[in-house]
Amino acid sequence: MTNSATTLYAEPKGIGGWLVLPMLGTIVSPLVALWGILQTIPLFEIELPPGLQAFVIAEIIFHFGLMVGWIVAAIWLFKHKRSFPSLFITMLMVTFGGALVDAAIGTSVFGTPLTAEDYRTLARGLVDLLIWVPYMAKSKRVRNTFVES
Repeated sequence: MTNSATTLYAEPKGIGGWLVLPMLGTIVSPLVALWGILQTIPLFEIELPPGLQAFVIAEIIFHFGLMVGWIVAAIWLFKHKRSFPSLFITMLMVTFGGALVDAAIGTSVFGTPLTAEDYRTLARGLVDLLIWVPYMAKSKRVRNTFVES
C-alpha cells in the first residue's frame, strides 16, 4: 500500500460514515420546525386566554427561529464551513432547551400534563445531545471535512 493510500484511510473526510446521520438530521430539521408552525397556527382560530395566546405566539416565533437556524446549518454543512459543527451543537441544544421549556411552561403555568409524545421528544433531544455533541467535537472525519472559513 502506498503512503498516500495509508493517509487516505487514516484521515477520513467528506460527508460519509456516521456524518451522514447528522447531515440527514440537518436537512430534515427545518421541515420539522415548519411542521411545528403549521400545527400551532390553527390555535388562532379558537378563543384563547391572553397568556395562552402569548405562549402560542412565542411557539411560532421559536419554531420560525429554529427553521432559519437549521437552514443556515444546512448551507454551512454543504459548504463545509469550519463553524458548522459548533452551529450543529448549538442547534441541538436550542432544540432540546426549547422542548424542555415548552414542557415546563405547559405543566407549571397551564397545568397540562406531559404526554407520551412530550416524553419521546425530550428523550430524543437528550439522546441526540449525548451522541452528536461528542461526535462533532472528537471525530476526525468532522475535523477533516469542515475546513472552509
